[in-house]
Amino acid sequence: MPDAARIAQAQALEVPVILQGAKTADQTGKRELFTENATTTLVFENGAVLNLRSKLVVGQAIFIHNQQNGREILCKVLEAPAEGQAGFTDLKFTTADPEFWHVNARQPEASAQNPLTAADKPETNQQPAAPRS
Repeated sequence: MPDAARIAQAQALEVPVILQGAKTADQTGKRELFTENATTTLVFENGAVLNLRSKLVVGQAIFIHNQQNGREILCKVLEAPAEGQAGFTDLKFTTADPEFWHVNARQPEASAQNPLTAADKPETNQQPAAPRS
């Protein structure tokens, strides 16, 4: 599990993510690319804990893609289950991205349907023009 300082700022938040990376194949020893869909268990400003099927090792680098906002970041594995086992894995971002877990704010429907701003709207307190004869 993460250290005490990371646990103090953890949030229990389920975010759908896609992990991509390379791992060593069991029989051949060759590197194989993998992709796994997962959901976070805990999130931190600088990483997350996920329950994974993929067998990762400490120090391994993988990409994590946040499906809610489209952001992607490179992570390192801080802690993983015993070698060769799947389970809870602690990932830490290699660069800071405080907005990684934020969901993009959606534009309210009323604004989307009527894109005119107050500055664009015509003045309504003008007198109508007198009819010409």
